[in-house]
Formats: sequence, C-alpha cells, structure tokens
Amino acid sequence: MYFLYPWVLWFSFLIAIPIIIHLFYFRRYKTVYFSRNDLLENVIKQSRSQQKLRNLIVLLLRILFVLALVFAFAQPYQKRTNDAFIEQTDAYVLYIDNSFSMNDEGEQGVSLLEEAKSKAITLVQSLPKNVKYFLLTNNSNYSVDKLFSSDEVQKKISEISVVSSSLRWSEVLKRLQEAVETRMMSRTIPVAWFSDGQKYAVDYPAWQNDSIPLSLFYMSHAKNNNISIDSVWFEKPQHLIYQREQLWTTLTNHGHDDVAALPVKLYINDTLKATATINLASKATEKVVFDFVNMRAGWHNGRVEIADFPISFDNTYYFSFNVFSGIKVAVISDQTSSHLQAFFKSDSLFNSVFLSWNAASSKTLSDKQVIILYHVNNISTGLWSELLEMVKKGKVIIIIPSANLQIAEMNTLLQKIGIIYMPKDTTRLNLAINSIDQEFFKGLFVKKEERLAMPWVNLKYPIQLQNNVISDVILSFENGQNALVHLKYEKGNIFCFAHPMLSQNTNLQVHPLFVALFHRMMEKSLQTTALYYTLHPQLSISIPVDTVLMDKPVELQNINTLSTQIPMQQYRYNELNISPNVNEMEAGIYWIIQNNKEIHRLALNYSRKESEMNFYTAEQLSDFFKQKGYKVNLYTVQDLDLLKYTISNEQRGKEWWKWLLGLAFIFLLSEMLIIRFWKVVK
Repeated sequence: MYFLYPWVLWFSFLIAIPIIIHLFYFRRYKTVYFSRNDLLENVIKQSRSQQKLRNLIVLLLRILFVLALVFAFAQPYQKRTNDAFIEQTDAYVLYIDNSFSMNDEGEQGVSLLEEAKSKAITLVQSLPKNVKYFLLTNNSNYSVDKLFSSDEVQKKISEISVVSSSLRWSEVLKRLQEAVETRMMSRTIPVAWFSDGQKYAVDYPAWQNDSIPLSLFYMSHAKNNNISIDSVWFEKPQHLIYQREQLWTTLTNHGHDDVAALPVKLYINDTLKATATINLASKATEKVVFDFVNMRAGWHNGRVEIADFPISFDNTYYFSFNVFSGIKVAVISDQTSSHLQAFFKSDSLFNSVFLSWNAASSKTLSDKQVIILYHVNNISTGLWSELLEMVKKGKVIIIIPSANLQIAEMNTLLQKIGIIYMPKDTTRLNLAINSIDQEFFKGLFVKKEERLAMPWVNLKYPIQLQNNVISDVILSFENGQNALVHLKYEKGNIFCFAHPMLSQNTNLQVHPLFVALFHRMMEKSLQTTALYYTLHPQLSISIPVDTVLMDKPVELQNINTLSTQIPMQQYRYNELNISPNVNEMEAGIYWIIQNNKEIHRLALNYSRKESEMNFYTAEQLSDFFKQKGYKVNLYTVQDLDLLKYTISNEQRGKEWWKWLLGLAFIFLLSEMLIIRFWKVVK
C-alpha cells in the first residue's frame, strides 16, 4: 500500500475527539427519583450491559469514521505489478520535440507543439507536487543539468516555441544520459517523450540498449501536406551589370494531394521581378526558371516565395549576389595587339590598360583583375613571384607565348605550377574544343554545332601537364596535344596558350571563338561567393577580404530585424572565417559589418530536412524502443481530461480513496441509526 499524500496521515490524531466525547459525555449521570429502591436496582442491572455495548459501538464507529476520512484524503493506492512506466521516483525527464514539423496542425485543430505542451503540463499536474523535472528540447544550447519544480517546469513548457535546430533521437538520448550522470541519479528515471516521429530523426539503429521506463506521447498530423522550395542557382556564376540572368529554383510537393497553379514569386531587392505558376503532382519535384536583367552594380538581395500553410518555414528561399560594374585588365607587352585593343574597346565592361614590361610591377598591377602576358619571351623571377601572389588572391593570369619563346627559362618558372612548354612545332593543325560539356563552356554556346570550322595554327609550343597538377584542357590540337590549359591556383586562375597570336601564325583572333574564350576568361576574375548558406550548429563561413582591421571585430546584422551578434571569427591570408551562433538567428539576409561599414553580405536559409512529411506510426515507434530494451507505455489519448485520468490511473494503480469515503459514510450512517433507534432505558 502506498499513499499519494502520506503527510495527511498525521491527522489520525483526530480520533482523540470521539474518545474525549466518549469519556466525558457518555459518563455523565442523570438523577432519577423513584419511590422504591428495589425498582431502581432492577432497572440498572437490566440496562448497564446494553448501554456499555452501545457506547463502545458508537465510539468505534466514530473512530473508524475519522480514520476512513484521513486515509481517504491521503489517497492510498496499490501499485500495478506489471507497470512498464511508473516507479516511485522524485524526478522525471520531459522531452518535447519543438522542430519545424511540430508547427503543423494536429487532429485537435491546433499545432502539434501546442498540443504537446498541453499534454506535458497535464502530465506534470497529474504527478505529485514534490517531483522534479529535467526538460529537454531541440534547442542545442538548452541546459540539461537543471532540475525544475512542478510550477517551474510548467512555466518553462508554456514558453517553448518552434526552433530551426533539430536533433536526432540518439542525440536526445545522449543528452538524457548526460543529465542523469551529471546529477548522479538512477538510470531508471522515467522519461516522457512528446514527438511526431519524423523519420529522418528516428535513427533507432544508433540507440544504445537501455531499460529505462518511457512514456511515448505520439503527436498525430491532421494532414501530411507540405510544399518546399529546395534550392536556387544561377545559370552563370558571375554577374555583370546589364547582364541577363537565368535563376533556377526547385520545388517539391511532399504531400499526398496534387497542387495546381501554385504561384511562385521572385523578389530582387524587395521588388517583384518575375512570377510563375507551377503544377505539382504528389511527391513530385519540379524546376522553375526566372529571367531578369541586372540594372545596377553592387550587392543584391533575392528571395523566392510561395504561399503554403501551415508549415511555412520552407516557403521562402533567400540568396544574395554581387553584380560587378566592370573588369580591370592590364596587357603587358612590348608589341601592339590590334585584336586585343579592338576587343576591349568594343565592350564597356572592360577597363583596359597596356603596359610595357619595364612598367609592370606589383604597384601598377595591384588593382587589376586580369593580367595578360602577351607574346612573352621570358619573365623575371621577381615579377613571376609577384604575379603568383596576385593569383592566390583571386586574379586571372593569361599567358600567350611569343614566336621566340625562351623555353628553358620559361619552363623553370612554369614547372612550379605544374606545366612546361614542349619544343617548337610548325606543323599546321586545327584547334579543337576538348569537351564542350566541361564547366568552362557552360552557357557559352546557344547550340552545339557538329561541323564547326575551327581555327588553324602553324607555330606552337604544345603544353605538357605534370601528373599531379589539377587542370582543364580547354583547347587541343588535332593530334591531341594541349593548346589552351586552365589551372586553378588557390583562389585565382591561370590560362596558358600554346601559340602566339600572330596573323601569319593563326586565324584564332579573327574567329568567333576568340571573343567567347576571352569573355569567359575575363569572367573568371569575378569573385564568386556562395548564393546562400544553410543554418546548422556547425556552420562556418569563409569570406574573401582584401583588407581587414585586425583590431575591429565584424558583426552580423539582420537586414530586416537589425538584430546583431558578434560571431566567432578568425583571419587568415586574405580570408575571414566566421562561426555564428545559429540559435540566435533566423533565415534571411545579413550584413557583415566592420567599423560601421559593410564588407560582405550573406543569405541564410533553414535546412529542408524537416520538409519531408514522412512519419513513423505510434506502434512502430513503440516497437523501436522495446527492441532496445525500453519499458514503453504508449499514449495517443487526445482529450486532456481523459488523458489526465489515464495518467493518474497509470501512476497510482488501484486507488482506494473512493472506497474509504464510502466506508466513512457507512460508519457515519451506522452511528446515526444506532443513536436514533437503539434506546436504552436508564
């Protein structure tokens, strides 16, 4: 026998009241006058034994009445011998799943999170007031070493809201273990688990075997419908002013119903740029393309939006990109190149300058994005070292050899980057595109021509690649030798031609391919930054910077809310690495500010792993836990009053207080009947 409120048993001393009444009331004597003493003696002898018996019975009934009331208010109960969840304990663990999927509507017409919070509070109210609680949620910075009282935990539960971070169930169980070990408590501490059982989170093969008692409160979705925007990308990675852009986005219908004529909107700098409508079959993924023109230079904020409720965290996809107004080019040569001059003069995007070899230095080249070494014979060691340092920062170097190339001297320098020139060859050969499907040619040609007349070359120095160099062969000769090679050198790019651009030597400079090649090589000088990042606890962002103030920390500021934080940051060579606290951030566009000046811009999006509407059933989840040794009670009761009664019944097993109240009434009624009808002649 156990008591829910054992302290009430102290009121058993109230049985002294009927005893005192018995001693002082029933002992009172009443004087009766009789004419003859022998008649009085006969009456006393006949009634004394009955009166004593009657008084003792009344006293016993009153004592039993008081004890029955005291025991009833102490609420005795008998434990269930086969109870899987309930043990007499002074602590519980509550885990409430507050991931994005819990924001969906449940069968009660409210969000699953609100339903879970109501059930958790109901559970707490059903347990004794002296029980303490651990409270676990998906908040990655949530404390697990603090015990809350009944009132405190109810307040904490009511404050829980949906968060972007989500935990796999193995991580939750690990936190549970850490909490218990921190407090040096028993491993049999009961756990109440509130979740919808989204499949990506239920990594049951990774769970450790355990025997702790667990109550599983299953949150059931009313409808498993959701549409998500999964990604965005540009057709061209570099962005120039007045350039026509093509932006692609993918959408997925995770629900069981087809969707017709769903509006999809594109905003650039909060201005509606384009709209589209899309039909999405159940479980299907479709692509949408938007066209627009960059009308100004600088940073641009973008977002793609749909309207889909109640799950709305994946209805918007943010991105940011930088549009360049032009490209600064330096051509180093002692010879005049009419073809290059005409090329740069025909396009206002290029700001070109022609320098002699004597005028070339790190000072004159520091602000240039592209450096062309035109008809080079040889390069001094000092200038070559400076050029390589510039390439590391993101610049583009284009090498075009002269007809009198000093092969030995040049190879001494070029072998450091993994290439060498082979001896001069004057055989006339046509150029060929090595592979039109490679990344360099992406979006460069409208259509593929099978019988395109290619340029020819006479004098050449075929390029040989070393085995360990990572490179792309852009053009080759008919005999398979390399004619134009692209090397990625840290953050920059190096393009190396195998032949001079003399009219008597080749017709490449008058071929349409010439313009396409040089345009694409110029575009490689534009620094490409990530369109967006995904919020997750290990998020780390690398940002290229030219100059930084080492003593001035950078700040992250949300463009819309203007909330700021100072992230963890580390400077490296021309690079800033930051690790923001994602628990304090929401999806959107952020400025990176240093010394009150914007140095970069970021777009942050929530992870789409919660977008999938795939859930285990309550029975499957219960089986998973049981397979790992957990003692599971499954709750799917929706009515809170019924749930409270069910929990109380589970907690206390067989309750006796109602029977005791009935007995108390019987004792009181018996006493009243005896006093009313059992008359003793005195």
